[in-house]
Amino acid sequence: MTRRIGSRVRCGRRHHWWSDQRNAVVATSAIRVRRTSTVLRFVFVMAVAVWLGTVVSFSFLVLPTIHGTSAPGDAARLLRRLFPRYYGACIVCGFIALASVSLARSSGLPTGEALRLAVPVAGGLLCSLLSQYVLLPRLRALPSSDDERYLRLHTISSMLNSTLLALLLLAVAGAVMR
Repeated sequence: MTRRIGSRVRCGRRHHWWSDQRNAVVATSAIRVRRTSTVLRFVFVMAVAVWLGTVVSFSFLVLPTIHGTSAPGDAARLLRRLFPRYYGACIVCGFIALASVSLARSSGLPTGEALRLAVPVAGGLLCSLLSQYVLLPRLRALPSSDDERYLRLHTISSMLNSTLLALLLLAVAGAVMR
């Protein structure tokens, strides 16, 4: 059954003025969610990109240059000042990326996609937190004559940094693969 109501034709059901209002609210809400989702995805990608760039530049440019051009004592003094800043930048980027995934989840991001983005970031954040708050204080507390223990802690630190790099690459892959 087709009826003409005003300038609209409705088939088989009554047309009420509030259904147009409700449809407009739903459409506006959907646009807002999409816009929020896009902004949060951008924030996530930027945080992970800055984090990845920091890790790559520090590991493959800054550290080799410092070790190659400085005397061992000078390099150690410089690195004692740089490492807390490096790990601090990593931790800030990690929390920003994790917060953006959490907020995106509340604005409709599917659980599977949220996990695909959040798990590598949480793992990378854990690596950075362990390095900053567990390994760095232990390395600083070592006497300069304890080479064996220094080498063991340095190896653990390098392994955490390599794990962080791999997890960040997974986070980037998760962000670009939909």
